[in-house]
Parts: sequence; structure tokens; C-alpha cells
Amino acid sequence: KGGGGGGDDRVSGASQQQQQQQISRYRKEYEHLKRLGKGGFGQVFLAKNKLDDQFYAIKVVPVRGGAYNAAKSEITTLASLNHHYIVRYYHSWVEDVPPITHKGSENFVSVGSGTGGTGGG
Repeated sequence: KGGGGGGDDRVSGASQQQQQQQISRYRKEYEHLKRLGKGGFGQVFLAKNKLDDQFYAIKVVPVRGGAYNAAKSEITTLASLNHHYIVRYYHSWVEDVPPITHKGSENFVSVGSGTGGTGGG
């Protein structure tokens, strides 16, 4: 009895520690090579998949407020496209730890696309 929330503080502290120890899927599955570009909505990075040794352009978009719907709309459009002049879309995911060093507490949408080459350059 008593303590009025001391246990809650420990649980909260434990979950914060777990979140800090999380590694993004990007960092787990890809070898970060370099930033290819930056735009108003996010950044694109060149990365090599650790499992299939293929090179991918990974677009990382911080999701703030209603931006999730806009990101989902872009993903749906990319997934439906199939043309030799358009970079092929492979997959996307949402995570709550930053894939790349980032200040803030947003969720992130990452979209993987093939580079169509060796990734050199």
C-alpha cells in the first residue's frame, strides 16, 4: 500500500530504456552507405541490404500529425506503378525509432526502392 505510483514510474522508466535500446529496422537490415538527396518531406539514402546484398534507395519520411495519410497515399501509388522509367518500389514500413540520427519524437515511414545498379558512385 502507499507509494501511489512508484511502480508506474519504474515501468515508465523501463519502457523508455527499451525504446532507447531499440535499433531501427533500417539499421538492422541495411548497411548505410550515403545520403542521395534531401527534399521537403524527407531524405533518400543509398543502402545495401545485409541479406540479399542488393542496393536500395531508402526514402525516410518523418511522420507528423496528418502526414501519415499523405505518406500512405504515396506508397499506394508507388506500389501500383510498373514502368521501366520509374524506380521500382519494393516495400515500406513504419517505425518509432529514427532510422538515421534525428532529433524529435515522430514516427518514420521508410520506403525501399531498387537502385537498378551496383550502387557505386
